[in-house]
Amino acid sequence: MADWYPLFRYAHLLAFVYWLGADLGVFYAARYAARGALSPAERHRFLRLALLLDMGPRTALILVVPTGFTLAVGGGWLPADMGLVGFVWAASLAWLALTWWLHLAEGNSAWVEPWRLIDLGIRFAVIAFFAAGGLAALAGLGPLHSRWLALKALLYAAVVGIGVLLRVLLADWLRGMRLVDSGEDVGLGNRLIEVAARRAERWALLLWLLVAGIALLGVVQPSFR
Repeated sequence: MADWYPLFRYAHLLAFVYWLGADLGVFYAARYAARGALSPAERHRFLRLALLLDMGPRTALILVVPTGFTLAVGGGWLPADMGLVGFVWAASLAWLALTWWLHLAEGNSAWVEPWRLIDLGIRFAVIAFFAAGGLAALAGLGPLHSRWLALKALLYAAVVGIGVLLRVLLADWLRGMRLVDSGEDVGLGNRLIEVAARRAERWALLLWLLVAGIALLGVVQPSFR
C-alpha cells in the first residue's frame, strides 16, 4: 500500500471528528437562539454563533468526498486513474471555496443569491450521484467493488439531503426572527421559530446518527454477503 494512504485515511477520519464535534455546538447554540425569553439581540448572537460553528460540518461534508475518493481508489474499491482523483479534488475545493464565500458574503443577497442557487444545484447533483452510485453497486452493476462502500455512498446522499432540508427550516426560522425584530407579530414570529427549531432538532439528530454510521462503516468495513 502506498505511503500516502495512511495520511489520507487520517484526514478522512479527522473530517468526521470535526463534523460530529462541531454539530454538537451548533445544536446547543441553535437551542438558545430559539428561546423566546431572550432579547432579540441575544438571539441573533446565538444564531450567528450557530451559523459560524456550522461551517465546520459544512467544510467536513465537502472534504470527506475527495479524501474518501482517494482512499477508495488507493484501496482498490473504485477503478479510476489519478487524473480523475485530481479532478475530484479540484471540484471539491472549488465547491468548498464557494461555500465559504457564501458564508462570508452573508447579507449581500442581491448578488449572492444566484451563487446560492448554484451551490444548491451542486448539492442536488451530489445527492443524485452518490445515491445512483450506491444503488448501482448494491445491484452488482458497479462502479464500487464493496457493499459497505455502497452503503456509505447512500448514507452520504441522505446526509446531504437532510442538509438541504435544514436550509428550508432555517429560512422559516429567519422569517420568524424578522417578525420578532420588527415587532410586527412577535407571537407568530416566536411560533415560527419554535416549530422550525423543533423540526430542525429531529432532523439534525438523524443527520448526526447517519454521519456516525458512515464513519463506522469506513472503520469496520463489514463484509456483506
